[in-house]
Amino acid sequence: MNFSKIIFISITCLLFLNWISQSARAEFRFDQKSIEEFFPLLETAGFLTKESEKQFLILHKDGDKILYQRKIIHHNFPLNIFINSQKGIIQDTYLRFPNNFSHDILLSYLQKLFGKQQGYVKKDRTAIYSWSAVDHPKIPNQKIQIIYRGMCSLTCFAMGIHYLPIGKRPGESPNQFEQFYKKSE
Repeated sequence: MNFSKIIFISITCLLFLNWISQSARAEFRFDQKSIEEFFPLLETAGFLTKESEKQFLILHKDGDKILYQRKIIHHNFPLNIFINSQKGIIQDTYLRFPNNFSHDILLSYLQKLFGKQQGYVKKDRTAIYSWSAVDHPKIPNQKIQIIYRGMCSLTCFAMGIHYLPIGKRPGESPNQFEQFYKKSE
């Protein structure tokens, strides 16, 4: 086989692999609108109907405090949603991503949606990005904070997004992020 055929086959293979990686990369989509019904400060009655109640697992119940979990498929990716409620009001929500969900694409989406993050902390291979006063999509004149966590090893992947209310509300429970994280393992 001559040298030009080897070069041609090599370039063809590289172009094909690049095309495959670009089309696979396009599948890493996230649309926040599909989970807005689980945002903080909304009533749990908005998502807990008799039909949908079977889709939620109660992980912990202590009086009027309930920690729900639901697994959903979002653009072919399984996601875990953890919802912390008290007295029928969602206190905070944590969305856990699978390890193959692209950090770069999700961070780019969040920055387009909310602008540049107000906070950034990097420790070891984990980075935390925060937006401190984002408009609530369902409640006018209400702000929430968003904390996104990503991690890098050989590649970078999304870990989770935590949605929290700003300020104190009657009956608000303390931040449950560590509890959410441990339950999702």
